Amino acid sequence: MSVYSAHIDTFAHDNLPPREQWPDLIFTLPELQYPDRLNCIVELLDTKIQQGYGDRPAIFNADGILTYAQMQAQVDKVAHVLTHDMGLVPGNRVLLRSANNAMLAICWCAVAKAGLIVVATMALLREKELVDIIEKAQISAAICERRLDTELQAAQQRCPVLQQIMYFNDPSTEGLEARMSAWNEPFSAVDTAADDTVLIAFTSGSTGQPKATMHFHRDILAVCDCFPKSILHIAPDDICIGTPPLGFTFGLGALLIFSMRVGAATVLLEKLTPESLLSAISESPGPPHSSIARWRKSQANLISRRFAKVSPRVNGFLFRHARCGAKQLVSRWSMVLAPPRCCISSFHQQVPKFALVPLAKWYLAIRHVSLTRMDNSCHLVQLGDLV
Repeated sequence: MSVYSAHIDTFAHDNLPPREQWPDLIFTLPELQYPDRLNCIVELLDTKIQQGYGDRPAIFNADGILTYAQMQAQVDKVAHVLTHDMGLVPGNRVLLRSANNAMLAICWCAVAKAGLIVVATMALLREKELVDIIEKAQISAAICERRLDTELQAAQQRCPVLQQIMYFNDPSTEGLEARMSAWNEPFSAVDTAADDTVLIAFTSGSTGQPKATMHFHRDILAVCDCFPKSILHIAPDDICIGTPPLGFTFGLGALLIFSMRVGAATVLLEKLTPESLLSAISESPGPPHSSIARWRKSQANLISRRFAKVSPRVNGFLFRHARCGAKQLVSRWSMVLAPPRCCISSFHQQVPKFALVPLAKWYLAIRHVSLTRMDNSCHLVQLGDLV
């Protein structure tokens, strides 16, 4: 490490590969000049409050709207529970298990702010996959949505290292919400080094045992300061929505930290179907100072039938809420983020990681919708017809 670590538990640092096996980490761009000491949640959340974003929406979900100020208050409460009630110290790993919702996002930020290491998992993982992850990362504590307790409890029986599980959406006096209610003081973020590990991200394990990569606090900001700003051009008035789970780094970026970096908002959905996604888009209020036209139900139904032609593996949308009225909607575009191996059933071609689909044509129910991709020179290349 370049400077002293804030981690008391040095497991992550001790298990990094030898430095000579690392790739060259090049941070020469001006926007990638980070200080030696850095806590990513200070930059993504606390600094946004100081910049006047406190009353702006950070998360839309089934329970309503969470502003940046409200999110900060909830993050601080959870951080107090982690460090005081659960007795965790910087460098400990914390497993998170939940579908996409506001509490999962809050817990992710709280773990990082407390100097702990996030190990976020998908709700679909079963006992075997959880055991592999717990044992590999030597996880001693977990936060889990109550309705997903069965598989995690089964994994705990096989993993003595997992000593504590805290549940949210738990009405008991031992639930996370009850513990949070006892804390009202702000939480001072742990003064982590920029190259302290903040995230251990596991693969799904579909080709064998899950494999993991370690990500530093600096890395969390770097992914926000490159692709989203130079390609997506996310702005504070944008609202992001999609299907990838926050347990994957793809979902973490597209549905949480990209928007937080610029003070934008995200929509987190637990039930991920084409219908629920389109319904959420149609019901989403436009960003402040924006006149976004709402979709009529009949139009949304028509679009959903056409959307059903896309493979279920298509993995997310980022919709730019441009400042435009209904008559100008034809100029709006959406960015579809799909995994590299995802197929579109109508022409059976491999979809690149980034593809542009003209949302306006869906909105206007025009029969011909074309799919394009960007080549290595960022030129649009025609792939084929969607409908």
